[in-house]
Amino acid sequence: MRVENVFPFFFIVQVAVSCPSPPIPEGALVQSSSVENGMKSLKYSCSMGTKVFGSLENHCKNDTWEEPDLICGRNVALYKETALGSRNFSSETMLVVDGAFNPDKSKYFCEKILYNQQNWAVDLGQAYPVLQMNIFTHKDSGLSKFIEVRIGNQSDSSSNQMCWFIQSMEPGGESRVQCSDTTVGRYVSLKFGNLQSPVYLCEVEVWTGSPFNKISDTAPSLHSCFGDQSMDRRIRMVGSSCVYVGTEMGKMNFKQAKSVCRSKGMSLVHLNTDSDLEAYEYIKNEMSKYSREQRMKLYVWTELNRVEGEWRWFGANSTMQRQPRHLTNLIVNEGSSYWGVGEPKGGDCMVLDSSMRMSWNAIGCMISGVVACQSPALYCTAPRVLQGRRFEGRNEEWYPHGTKLNYFCDTGKESAAGSFQGQDGGSVQGQDGGSVQGQDGGSVQGQDG
Repeated sequence: MRVENVFPFFFIVQVAVSCPSPPIPEGALVQSSSVENGMKSLKYSCSMGTKVFGSLENHCKNDTWEEPDLICGRNVALYKETALGSRNFSSETMLVVDGAFNPDKSKYFCEKILYNQQNWAVDLGQAYPVLQMNIFTHKDSGLSKFIEVRIGNQSDSSSNQMCWFIQSMEPGGESRVQCSDTTVGRYVSLKFGNLQSPVYLCEVEVWTGSPFNKISDTAPSLHSCFGDQSMDRRIRMVGSSCVYVGTEMGKMNFKQAKSVCRSKGMSLVHLNTDSDLEAYEYIKNEMSKYSREQRMKLYVWTELNRVEGEWRWFGANSTMQRQPRHLTNLIVNEGSSYWGVGEPKGGDCMVLDSSMRMSWNAIGCMISGVVACQSPALYCTAPRVLQGRRFEGRNEEWYPHGTKLNYFCDTGKESAAGSFQGQDGGSVQGQDGGSVQGQDGGSVQGQDG
């Protein structure tokens, strides 16, 4: 009897991978995707200038994507006002928050911390959830010991919650600080103890962001003034507004001043709505301080013009490339308390007049004044995308204010669609079958239908 070896046949079956459209965190893009061993995977990317917290990878298992573990963090300390020792917060020295740390540069590009000035702090402008802080010192620093890191909403840092205690920091080193819980605060401070020799503090980064499963309510950062363009260190984020104070440009007439603001996508100083007040007050205070320091009278151009006998914000000579959010109070009563004594009279343009304690003064539009610009945040981050949805045209990390994106549900899922429209530096995701307008200085996301 002849026995033959019998080899069984194995049939390789290619199983179709059926996964819904993937979830995408706010500000992220899908960089690449692949299928291996029947499992679909993808890799995210975050925009330039942001920092990755969590994992860039995601996987689809059993026809369902994992919840993304990714935050594209933003450094909200950039170009913010700082204070050293007993000094008040000021924008005069920003060496520690200029985003330009280079370990090969001289120690004189860093802030010198002495034994009698052991406190350093940054005012973020408003409260942010702090994910992480990165602290850099120069190689020529002395040894840093017993450093208190505090975060809170009090300008007196000793009243704020202690986030971390650094036992020691080597010269030229980097310390990464993560609070035990996500701490929210406006003021971040460092208190150096037991200094035997000067410490050269070169850079402090304060990173913020929201996890995927939390509707983002984080206020816009300075990135919302530039999007993916290079930053101008002369522009600040004040509240939810972008602000530029152009004293270095000298004096100019109204037409020239509005041209400067237009080139930046901004408008001249205005106070049309309550949301403009914080930026308006900041500009007024900065110009008052500059006038005192330079011992000179200043006229600061504004958006208020006389049109057909009425004083109007954003009148016929408006620099605005888009209309204000709320078309209310465009006409200003001549009896407004903001006018200086005896005003308005004279010309058809209004300035803040330093000789009147920055009250309003009506002057001719060809007189020389200085320029200051403000605007709502100019860019919105790409919105969060929930699993099973697709945004048409969502291929950028940043979108100009007012951009509208349509979204659709996958075939076989909910038969609904809606739209997203960015407002004031937040990101907005519409609910099924409709659209949602973003609120000032925030980020709004729709819920599952």
